[in-house]
Amino acid sequence: MNTRIIACALIVLCGCAGEPKTPPPTTAYAGKPLAVFTHSAPDFAAITWTRTMMNAGVVAGLDSVAEGNDLVRDFEVQDPSVATADLLGGSLSESLKTALRAPVRTDLSTIPPNGDGLVLDVATDSWMFSYLPADAAHYQVKYMGHARLYDAATATELANVPCRWASYEKDAPGYDDLVANRGALLKDMLAAAAKDCAATYQKQFLATPALQQTTAK
Repeated sequence: MNTRIIACALIVLCGCAGEPKTPPPTTAYAGKPLAVFTHSAPDFAAITWTRTMMNAGVVAGLDSVAEGNDLVRDFEVQDPSVATADLLGGSLSESLKTALRAPVRTDLSTIPPNGDGLVLDVATDSWMFSYLPADAAHYQVKYMGHARLYDAATATELANVPCRWASYEKDAPGYDDLVANRGALLKDMLAAAAKDCAATYQKQFLATPALQQTTAK
């Protein structure tokens, strides 16, 4: 019995050793550049219960934006799309075997044809914190953004993926906790948003038919 098993194992091993190796997966963009673009951050809204009660409508909105922009400036809070572009550019370039270029900031709404390879465009649509409807003493951080991927040679949009993120309502921080230590907790939450959105974009991009990996011949 044992002799028969060993003989069968040797036959299998010898057969596998003679088979040609499968080449590693690649894509049509392998070896080509991946250019990364980000945009200027939109206004940051800090929506507090006190300001909402003191003012109404447009005035409350303007006050919230003014306070939010002050926080971003004074505490040097970074727009999550910057970190997302760094994370996504690196991971996407590694997966697609492209040559990653340093991120460039632009205010162009569309990306014109520019050479070869891929163009990654990452942007923030809105970012804010606001009091919880059922608990005005505690706050939730919210983020919305999107990432687009283009064929650089034709400016054809290959994918456009949105991302929505919000901090947990359970154990939500109070206003003072959120902005303490130059907004340390706020920055941590926005960093989490950046990381989660990068993962969301990556997953959707790699499922795009134009980027599906094929076996090189």
